Amino acid sequence: MGQTTFLQAAAMATLSLRVVASAILNTTAVPLANRCSSYPRYDILTNVAGPWLVIADSSGHTVDGTKASVAMFRDTIDLHPYGFITIPGGNSTFPSTNITLPGDISMRCAHNILQAQVNLEPDRGVKWQDLLIAGNPNWQESIGFAFPGASYPGIAIEPYEHYVDDVKQPGVFLGGQNSTTWQFKYNWAGVMGDYYLLRLLGPNHDHYPPAEEDFTGFLKIVT
Repeated sequence: MGQTTFLQAAAMATLSLRVVASAILNTTAVPLANRCSSYPRYDILTNVAGPWLVIADSSGHTVDGTKASVAMFRDTIDLHPYGFITIPGGNSTFPSTNITLPGDISMRCAHNILQAQVNLEPDRGVKWQDLLIAGNPNWQESIGFAFPGASYPGIAIEPYEHYVDDVKQPGVFLGGQNSTTWQFKYNWAGVMGDYYLLRLLGPNHDHYPPAEEDFTGFLKIVT
């Protein structure tokens, strides 16, 4: 590639990132009623919505369109299993190691709570786990489930619509406390590969300085 062509490509890439950033800044998040009927595929007979997948959206990085997965851990004291909802790595600057996390996860709404279908214990099978945004400062408001300890109340995950210039955008987006913007926090976990934790941002949630490899984006439900 000649220098001129390279510079043109770099300029286009920079413009693309600016357009995405502008789209995020110009997006108005409107909360839907925090109940299962606000989500896609709602069944009035069971009061359950789903299942569906969640993808990264509008980040301007190669992870856009990537389906959410899960990173599992155990508490060092009592071996209690817990986990975080993640987006597998794929940023061109910080490429994926091809060591995969445990695959795409299904989500649904039941009992007016967002849930993910995960396997906490190999001998207990796959179960639906309630999701929340961690209240523990050590976990910096990341999405997860079955967090050990109850001293920090979590933040509910809520459904939102997006509007750009008063035009409704397709889909339902995840957020909380009037924000749908998430920090994609890069993590390298050895044999688990690389992935992004998902931290809620907003007026009360901007106290996590981003690293060079971090960025922001949305989480969108796809059916």
